[in-house]
Amino acid sequence: MDEELKNKFRTLGFGNNEYDGMRINFKGIIIDACEHPFKGIYLSAVHSTKRSVNSSEKFIPVDSSVQTIAKTVLEMYNELREPEPK
Repeated sequence: MDEELKNKFRTLGFGNNEYDGMRINFKGIIIDACEHPFKGIYLSAVHSTKRSVNSSEKFIPVDSSVQTIAKTVLEMYNELREPEPK
């Protein structure tokens, strides 16, 4: 990832990960972002509990705006978050 792209992720609270990408841990959901050579930005989300593991993957264009990245991250979070107790 180039610095301009990393700065977009830093704006959203992401930090560096060990693979020259970006990572955020939001309420137990870990989202990693890295640049795929052909498909754009690869986003991978994982949420695990004592009884289950759920994951989600998405690709978005490299030239995506901060708003598009935020929308995609929020969609992934909503897919994986635990339902609120009633």
